[in-house]
Amino acid sequence: MTDLTKPGCFGSVLSYLPADDTCMACKSNDACGAQAYDSLMNMRKTMDVSELKKKFDIHRIKSGLLVNGEKAPVQKQSRRSRLKLSEEQLKIVRDGSLPVKPREMISSIFGRGFDGDYLLKSLKAGVNPYLGQTPVILEKAFDMLLNGGFSKKQLHTTYMEMGMAKRTAHSQVSIVVAALKILGVVNENIGTGRVKFEGEQ
Repeated sequence: MTDLTKPGCFGSVLSYLPADDTCMACKSNDACGAQAYDSLMNMRKTMDVSELKKKFDIHRIKSGLLVNGEKAPVQKQSRRSRLKLSEEQLKIVRDGSLPVKPREMISSIFGRGFDGDYLLKSLKAGVNPYLGQTPVILEKAFDMLLNGGFSKKQLHTTYMEMGMAKRTAHSQVSIVVAALKILGVVNENIGTGRVKFEGEQ
């Protein structure tokens, strides 16, 4: 018999989105996520579910569960706590010596409950912390970081392929790289121009 106390999407691998506002507000969120994850693991026996699994890995990292055999870097936070920035975070976003646009992007990152430590540890765990989230320019940048890094020219080309005008793409590349540098997530090799996440060889 159908459980009428649960939504029709309950336990759906395709519908469940850990970071979605609707899912987060649902009373069945935890049980739904667990069932969807179990279903995903069963599906893995017969098909490639690697892309779908990434969104669950992000959630498991944020919830303090194990990913790739390592303890997750950040504990689960409530939505309310994500909106309140720490003193250290406020110091960064209010630092007038830093470029305005990168600071605005950093403020947006902090507003999602992320920080440089979380972003970097997610990358080291092989997970794109912005998978399925906005802005897409960050999702694309993290994808490229997970695949060996990028040059600014390569990132610029990727953004133009997304439909951006040349000047807009150039501006977004500068903003993204600057913001991630400020947060200590990436480094840029002056000789090769290659941007990689910190600690990657």
